Amino acid sequence: AIQQNTLGAYKIYLNLHPQGTYVAEAQNQISLLVPQAKPVEPTQTTSSQNAGMTEAFGFDVFGTDLKPIRDVTFQACRDACAIIDGCAAISYRDDLKRCYPKTNVTLMVRNSKSAVAVKKQFETGLRVSPFEFLPQSDVAGTDYAESKTEDAQSCLAQCEADKTCKAFAYATKNKTCYLKSSAQSVSVAPAVVSGIRQ
Repeated sequence: AIQQNTLGAYKIYLNLHPQGTYVAEAQNQISLLVPQAKPVEPTQTTSSQNAGMTEAFGFDVFGTDLKPIRDVTFQACRDACAIIDGCAAISYRDDLKRCYPKTNVTLMVRNSKSAVAVKKQFETGLRVSPFEFLPQSDVAGTDYAESKTEDAQSCLAQCEADKTCKAFAYATKNKTCYLKSSAQSVSVAPAVVSGIRQ
């Protein structure tokens, strides 16, 4: 059964799983919670859910992740953000069919595997990085500094602040950031996140 007994949870369920096992239960619960409301059609998408968001393909957005949503379309991801409390933007990976709702968004980076949608009221606080973000990739180049950092975003910030830095590689297992004065080639590396200054 659906875990959260709230109106918002049932609406999210209908948006994300229009052919799901619990569609009838969700519609019934919505009619009980809001007796005067008409039954919600699971495939219906209202324009208000799409209004006020700007899309950008080939970008990712950094912020505080809310709970990821699996096996959804980009449109369903956008719709979910419209009704999730605190959601300012979404980052979506089409290859994984995975949605990452976010709050406290601060930075957009180029990432060919991602698409984003940002609520218009949060756009003014966003900055676009001059780096292309490369998940699960390592950049070969000349290392000139390394340090322990909490995440790839912190590593990116270090590289951005140093004009010598042309690329970075962040090893997720040992939380080490490598700053590079050159970027020569890129290879697949599941436990590394890299970036190259554009």
